[in-house]
Amino acid sequence: MKPVLALVLTLLLAPALSESLAARRQTRIEGRGPKLIVLISIDQMRGDYIDRYRHQWTKGLKRLIAEGAWFRQADYPYYNTVTCAGHASISTGTVPAVHGMVLNQWWERDNSRQVSCTDDDQQKLITYGIPVRGVGHSARNLMTNTLADEMRLQGWPAPRVVSISLKARSAITLAGHKPDAVIWLDEADGEWVTSTAFNNAPNSFFADYIVRHPLRGEMGRRWERSLPLDQYVYDYTTEDRRRIALVTKEFPHTVKGTGAEIGGAFTDAWESSPFSDAYLAALANEALDAMKLGRGPATDFLAIGFSSLDKVGHDFGPDSHETQDVLVHLDRQLGVLLDKLDRDVGKGNYVVGLSSDHGVAPVPERVKARGFDAGRVSTAAIGRAIDEVLARELAGGPYRTRVIYTEIYFNDG
Repeated sequence: MKPVLALVLTLLLAPALSESLAARRQTRIEGRGPKLIVLISIDQMRGDYIDRYRHQWTKGLKRLIAEGAWFRQADYPYYNTVTCAGHASISTGTVPAVHGMVLNQWWERDNSRQVSCTDDDQQKLITYGIPVRGVGHSARNLMTNTLADEMRLQGWPAPRVVSISLKARSAITLAGHKPDAVIWLDEADGEWVTSTAFNNAPNSFFADYIVRHPLRGEMGRRWERSLPLDQYVYDYTTEDRRRIALVTKEFPHTVKGTGAEIGGAFTDAWESSPFSDAYLAALANEALDAMKLGRGPATDFLAIGFSSLDKVGHDFGPDSHETQDVLVHLDRQLGVLLDKLDRDVGKGNYVVGLSSDHGVAPVPERVKARGFDAGRVSTAAIGRAIDEVLARELAGGPYRTRVIYTEIYFNDG
């Protein structure tokens, strides 16, 4: 199966798009550059979604298309277009062979274990709620600087850097090595966390918001369609859905959970709804207000990795009404964010860049039903086939350790 087109779009809301390049350079020399850079990633947003679904947008996404620069011929020149690799490429401007974030997880042969791209045993998680069990995280494996890192190295006074996402591999790679505040959701325990690599204690403004808006309050929320049925593209179907995190297979969807316990099934379901993106946008608003981003002497940096579309795309497919509806919700959230930036930072004082880490393939069963050669690849079956060949051709063993995504790992020697 061919890899999916990766970099979906880059939209820049510049201070004055009609200015000549020379005028912009002179503006920067005179010290009138942007007061705030906002880098936004929409996880799994395909490039063709814009032409397919833009008629459903009325707020932020529409404004970026209408007022910004839309780069239509952008793509990732590498094979493994996954979350960690994509976010690191967005923030560094390099490819996995350079920045080192080649996959979401890989096999660590020395310790005989699978690790994530941001795992760091030398660090500890800092929780915003109950204690969590996971290992610490950092940008230790990121071998190059991000845009925010370079801003910190070259700028004086130093910028304030904030990054927010549901995923550690998104929030950390967008920010880089030394953000002032970075937060993500620990999926196993359903708690917001950061790491000792970045802070010694929770950030007070994030902590205050989380106390006022606990995730248990999201349990049982109903996700209804945002638009009339005839405004959605494609017929609605519940077929070929292999795994659905939400309670119901069709609209209205209900987020799992009825008690005080957070994590597990609830976290999985909540991430597969537009409510998780709304929470991330609210955390961004808290950071903008508490740190007064864009209102100091430096050019500050805010990164937001919106993750809901990735979960919904995997659960429901790229042509589903759920995928379209998540983008409708996000369009409205981005509209609120841009309006806030206009008020608080001022039009012409900030730059917004929006992109995506990767796309998504169609649901294989639906493609096969249309007569195309399609199906699913089982890495377990690949592993067994390799073992059979090695056992037949070589003595001793075992030789193979793991098959993880596209990679086959063998024992030493």
